[in-house]
Amino acid sequence: MPRCPAGAMDEGPVDLRTRPKGTPGAALPLRKRPLRPASPEPAAPRAPAGPLDPLRSSCDAPAVPGPPHGVARPEAIYYQGPLVPIYPTPTVGPPFPLLNMPAHLYSRMCPVEHPLSADIALATRADEDGDTPLHIAVVQNNKAVALRLVLLFQQGGRELDVHNNLRQTPLHLAVITALPDMVRLLVTAGASPMALDRHGQTAAHLACEHRSPSCLQALLDHAAPGSVDLEARNYEGLTALHVAVNTGCQEAVQLLLERGADIDAVDIKSGRSPLIHAVENNSLSMVQLLLLVRTRLWLLPHLHPMPPAQLSPPLLAKSPFSSSYQHLWL
Repeated sequence: MPRCPAGAMDEGPVDLRTRPKGTPGAALPLRKRPLRPASPEPAAPRAPAGPLDPLRSSCDAPAVPGPPHGVARPEAIYYQGPLVPIYPTPTVGPPFPLLNMPAHLYSRMCPVEHPLSADIALATRADEDGDTPLHIAVVQNNKAVALRLVLLFQQGGRELDVHNNLRQTPLHLAVITALPDMVRLLVTAGASPMALDRHGQTAAHLACEHRSPSCLQALLDHAAPGSVDLEARNYEGLTALHVAVNTGCQEAVQLLLERGADIDAVDIKSGRSPLIHAVENNSLSMVQLLLLVRTRLWLLPHLHPMPPAQLSPPLLAKSPFSSSYQHLWL
């Protein structure tokens, strides 16, 4: 069966300096794009009150317009399980007081139709694109469903770093669609910030490529200490700082330098530093920023005289953007 033409998210390596800035999620399949809020419709005129017809049931009343997609819950198009478990879980705990009722009465009032094993299988099943319900819930920015699915992944002992056919994890999609809250949720739950996509890019690379300093901030703030390697190279030999310089995202550059990224790191293919990349891009503001930072870093040992043995690498690599060196900018 012929497939639709590949979109922007199925493209090969692109020039970050000329990459078109599209709407996040615009290249996703229609059923996986973020749901748009339904436009308000004018209320239908009400019929004049009349005598009650005893033969007319209340079920014949006009139906109230429901949510989009014609389903009771919009997220049911990709996850049909319950949002709140009707069984106790280690994280959530007993959600309903009905759990304390006698078993015979409880089984008649609230039959268990979705046992835990079935919910885990449903939550971790991939579709034809390799996307799990968690991938789609992240793109839809549905936090309630995403949290429910994360709990099911954890209860089933499954990893959150599931790759789809494009080698994208849910964390990658959260960064690509610029959803810092989703990034925070996934990283806190144990998603790896060092998982690679098909171009060898980590979540930090993607945040810089898509010019999302808020996602980069959420990633660096909530990842486990030491779990983010800012010197990791993608398949083009670039660090996250190189990518941020090439996309012209000064906020991401400042954040990376503040967190200890090496300003003199060279790419593997040509041996060029971020400053050389900025010069070749004719980005005057980026060149000025990097030169200013490089000068301040060179002055640090002279502004803090101490024996060379006490000048540890973290001190020499500390950025003047941090609060400890704000007085240097005066």
